[in-house]
Amino acid sequence: MKRPKQHQTEDRAYKQFEECMPDHWVIRSQTHDYGVDREVEIFNQQPNGDAVSTGYVFKAQIKGTKKVITSKDDTHIKFSLEVNRADYLCNELQAPVFFILVGVDGDRAWWYAIQLDKELRHRLSAAIPKNQKSITLNIPTGNVLPNTLDRLVITLDDIRLSHACNSFAELPQSNFDNLSLSLEEIADLERRFTNKVFVTKIGQLWQDKDYSGLEAASRAALSNVNSSTATKISAILCIEKANENKIKDSPTLQAHLGRIYFDTAAAIRKLTEGGNRSWRLFSAIIWRAALLRLASSDDFALYLNRKIHDAEGEGGSLDFVCNTMLGLARQQALRRILRKYNQCLRLINVAFKWEEYWMIPQVVLRVAQALSHVFIHLWGEGLEETANAFRDNIKKLLTKAVFISSALNNWDDMAQLVYASFTVNSQANNEHYHETYDWALNTLNTIPDEARRKVWLECLEDQSQTFDPSKRIQEFQEPDVPIEEEYQIYIEMAQAMGINLDDPNDQIAQIVRIGLQDLNPERVLKNCRNLFVYVGHYGIPAQMLGLHSAGSKYLRCLKKDVAIGGLSLDGIWETMSQQNCSKCEHKEPWPDDWKWTRSWQTKEGEKDINREFNEKL
Repeated sequence: MKRPKQHQTEDRAYKQFEECMPDHWVIRSQTHDYGVDREVEIFNQQPNGDAVSTGYVFKAQIKGTKKVITSKDDTHIKFSLEVNRADYLCNELQAPVFFILVGVDGDRAWWYAIQLDKELRHRLSAAIPKNQKSITLNIPTGNVLPNTLDRLVITLDDIRLSHACNSFAELPQSNFDNLSLSLEEIADLERRFTNKVFVTKIGQLWQDKDYSGLEAASRAALSNVNSSTATKISAILCIEKANENKIKDSPTLQAHLGRIYFDTAAAIRKLTEGGNRSWRLFSAIIWRAALLRLASSDDFALYLNRKIHDAEGEGGSLDFVCNTMLGLARQQALRRILRKYNQCLRLINVAFKWEEYWMIPQVVLRVAQALSHVFIHLWGEGLEETANAFRDNIKKLLTKAVFISSALNNWDDMAQLVYASFTVNSQANNEHYHETYDWALNTLNTIPDEARRKVWLECLEDQSQTFDPSKRIQEFQEPDVPIEEEYQIYIEMAQAMGINLDDPNDQIAQIVRIGLQDLNPERVLKNCRNLFVYVGHYGIPAQMLGLHSAGSKYLRCLKKDVAIGGLSLDGIWETMSQQNCSKCEHKEPWPDDWKWTRSWQTKEGEKDINREFNEKL
């Protein structure tokens, strides 16, 4: 009698699978179950050596193979399975089941939660009507047995929850009618279910980067009377994230970040009024962190303003007045920063004293992020002793918060705190960089989830490009500050000086808005190579901001030596186009990929034809 190779491979696969299971778990053979080879009951080992059943049971479909085929990126193993068997495991079998693939020649085994693979379900629904014979499974290479048994048990919970939700939703109405629950008990059930569903929903929306859906779900949770305080605060924070995403690609709106965080703090403050002690403390710290961020933004804008004035060095009585006003404003801004920072520290110490550790990572992160510009200001002005003392203080706080996040298994909070600590500490000088980088790298490598760990390690690597001393010289040789950064700088400076750019009745704000719009004249200049823009006279708002485009401009045709002046570049171009350009035989547009830059403007302005005209102005 011959024994087929397939039977030998299967027996070796069963044996290797059983060797991967703990000795105190019970493994039962399944001789009559279609598509199921083993049943496993999970037991907990007691200190005295006895094992107690957890009540957790799962089925295992085990396949052996001598050739393991991985994907190009080595993240998945490809394995072909009959369509009808895959459909049975995915859609028909009600018990939790794992597909187990065993590489019999390499003594390795992998598990796969086939019932949770939504992408496979979609492919099955398309394959079945076509009478397709087989389908490819994508088994994660990271799910190696027995190393990931803890994760398998956690995933078993996910499978059970998925089955429970499906069964609950499919129950007929008559079953609910027979529930003997009071209205109060029904309300409590609804409240608990609402909170859990919301957390699950926003997690998926965030993963899918569906920010509009995230905001809609969050606003619905806020208006739901059954939502708990924790759920509503989560909803407010999700709305903040959605608003951050809306403005991330808009330089002119980036300056409104401070207002977004302030609105978040105000909403949480209102929600927690009259609430329990913990929520009121959380709200108080979030509120003062928002005020700290606004003070930091004002201080940085005034610092940049001073740098612009120092670089221009034009002199005169107006400069003296401006510098005096700016000096006083900067002193007040720095005092506000120190006052708000100390208030935050006192409240965070209260959280430590009350052992409210759950809130510490998030509030410390907000405080640290609010201070990033302060360090640039202090080191930029040579105040190293003050900056280093400030940095050492916040670094200790961040280190404590990292430890707490790790203990609470809040890995994303931990990663963001590590990232903030790396940013703050690496700004000081070169000698701190490598020590801080190694610490950040080792800490992020403790994140147990492979995919999440990979994302944060990539973030660290991207950030290191800015602070690595060996690369910093190359970065600072860039000829132009991105125009997007210039927009943000001027907007922040205007806000710090009390100019409300959203006020349609404020004439100064109107002038500044025109200046911001005309900061980049590319939209006009691209119409013809023979056009050039010159700055004319400007008033006090433009002088104080260093925003010279917030004054008169002249658009000149170099070919015809015709120039038209005015305040708005768009208005000037409209006149120039009608009078001189619409039927001009010399019109020569720039290519579509042409970009205006500050260095191009400077180089062209140094040409004789432009320098002479500029001298007349």
